[in-house]
Formats: sequence, C-alpha cells, structure tokens
Amino acid sequence: MIRRTHPDQNGHKTLTSSHVQPVTKRIAVCRFVVCCCLLLIGESGLQTQAQQSFGGNPLAIGAEQFSTLGAPVDPFLQMPPINTDSLLAIDALPGNRIGGLKFAHTLFTDLSPETAGVTFTLEDSLWVWKVGIRSPGAYSLNVLFSEFKLPDGAAVFLYNSDRSTILGGFTNRNKPDGGEFSVAPVDGDELIIEYHEPLHAAFRGKIRITEINHDYLGLFRSGTRFNQLDLPCLPEITCDNSLDSLSHSTCLLIINGNTYCTGTLLNNTAEDGRPYVLTASHCLQNNASYGSRVITYLNYHSPRCNPLIRGSVAFSLSGSQTRALSNEVDFALLELNELPPADYRPYLAGWTTDTVNTSHPYVNLHHPWGETLKYSLENDSLVPANWT
Repeated sequence: MIRRTHPDQNGHKTLTSSHVQPVTKRIAVCRFVVCCCLLLIGESGLQTQAQQSFGGNPLAIGAEQFSTLGAPVDPFLQMPPINTDSLLAIDALPGNRIGGLKFAHTLFTDLSPETAGVTFTLEDSLWVWKVGIRSPGAYSLNVLFSEFKLPDGAAVFLYNSDRSTILGGFTNRNKPDGGEFSVAPVDGDELIIEYHEPLHAAFRGKIRITEINHDYLGLFRSGTRFNQLDLPCLPEITCDNSLDSLSHSTCLLIINGNTYCTGTLLNNTAEDGRPYVLTASHCLQNNASYGSRVITYLNYHSPRCNPLIRGSVAFSLSGSQTRALSNEVDFALLELNELPPADYRPYLAGWTTDTVNTSHPYVNLHHPWGETLKYSLENDSLVPANWT
C-alpha cells in the first residue's frame, strides 16, 4: 500500500473472517449479473482493520557506507530495450485484441540474493539484499515474486529512485504460506527492491523475482487515450454525488502484471462479507490460475469531476483465488485474499435473478482504457436475452 493517510469511515458493518468454501452457485445466476453489469448496491458496507503493509522504512540514502560494504554501490541492472511502437502495433492486430487491455511488456528474469544485486550487513543486526531494475522509457514497473517465504521480522520494500512512491513493508503476514506475490506498479523507469532480514532470523528467507513488467502505455496517466475522445456520455463518477456509494463497489484490476480490466465487489446470499469480485473470464485469459496474480484497486476516481487530475492509486490489495470461471459465459468470480480496510470504503453490490425490470435508469460503471471510474445511464427498460 502506498504511504498515505486517509480518514476512518464510521457507521459501517464490521467484517469478520470466515472459513472459505467453494462457490457452488449456478452459472446462470452469474451469467445474469455479467450480462447486465448494472448492479444494485448492498445495504451494508465493509469495515475491517486489515492492512496491506506492515510498517518500517527502506534504508536511508547512502546507508551502505556504514555497512560491511563500506561505500555506496550501484545495484541497478539494465533491462533490454523495449520497442514501444512495435508492441502497440502487435496489440492492435485483430487476433490479439482478446482479453483485457494490455499495458505492459513482460521481461522474464531470475533475480535473487544469490544471482543479482548486492548483499550486506548493517549494524551487526540486519542482513540486506538490494537490487535495482532500470528499464528506460517505462511509465511504471512492477514485478512478480515467484518465491516469497519470509521469516518473522523480515520485510520487503519497493520504491523508485526519487522515493516519490514507496511500497511496503511487505512481510510474511502478506503471504503466510509463501508462494507467488504480486505488487502494484511503481512510477518511473527505475525500481529498487530492498529486503531486510534479522541476522538471527529463524531461517534465511526465500525471495525470487522472475517477471518484470514494463508499462509502455501509461496506465495511470491522467487524461490519456480514452479521455482524449471527450465523450460526454461517459462522465467521471465524481460528477454525480448520488453515485458515491455505488462507486465504491467498482474496482480496477491488474492481472498478471500486464493487463487491466474492471471488476465489481459482489454480495452473496449468506451476506457474510466475503470479498468476492466479479469480472470477465477473458480478463484472466480464461486461465483460473491468474487469480493469484490480481492487484485490485478501489476508489480510482478522478477528483472534482476533472479527468485531467490523476486519481489516487493508494487503495490496493494483492492476490485472490478464482472461485468460479466459465469461458462460455465469460465470467470469473474471485475472492480477494485480504479484506479491504475500512478507509477503502468498500461496498458490496447486490444482484438478483429476477428478470422483471423494477427501476431505471440503469447505471453502468467501468474503467475504460484503465482510466478513472466513469459511468453511463440507460433510461430505457432492459430486455432479457440469452446467448450461446
């Protein structure tokens, strides 16, 4: 989670953790929800004290000179050049325009304390691994940890060169069982990963980076491709205060570090607050295993009804499990690994299998081209339909 402070929200129902059970709802129910994409808000919000980072800070600039290294070092690795024009041309080919919007190119690598960067000891108490990634021209960089098994007291930080964005500390509380761990993009074309481990930790942590994603589209730039179309039928969500609660049910998803889609926080019949997210199967490239590689952003809204002002990307969560997926109906039901904290102000959208139109206008919320949340209205009645 990016280091920013947000006010607590009061008056919401508190969530408690519950044992996870497989989803057994009939696909027809989910098909109706996906088909409509016009969701009613649930009666209660979510509230929890869960956090996605657990304190601490990266080392001060130049701290290496007071370590066993004795002097500052350059930990950066240079990535191969990226031809953005070629990537955009490939993305535009008809056969490649399937799935979510691709915004980043994946570079496969193998970075660990044994293979890259520098390691050193600081003040006879802390063992540090530090590695930098430089990929010229990237709007942002993000990485996939294929191994993330940390002892108690260890933490990982990610930040750019000017430290305008700092992620972490990420600890074994983020991934108690180890395994893959995805992180949000960090602005700029230079990324530093810093791992801290107590000298007397119970075991040496296992940490390995195998994928680096170079953002060539500028996913979080303000006023980008879609906003340049200037479509008055798709205003910013912040232009209509009556949609405030509804807006907190819609989220931007980054899948596999290189693709974006839209999802919706969804209520369930037990009303137990489990954080389900409904999206499309094609967003996961029809691959259920990609559920573990999802970063979920809530509240990615343009402030003050102005598409030229960048929205906040501070409200993020890492990881999920795919509970149900159908390529034929094109839906995927995910369950987030973490409960959204109270200051995210999340709401669970309601749904129904009733095909009788009860009210309108209908509201559609989404993130076109990965931009800030927008809405459109349909004043006519909906006509239920099936497809094969």
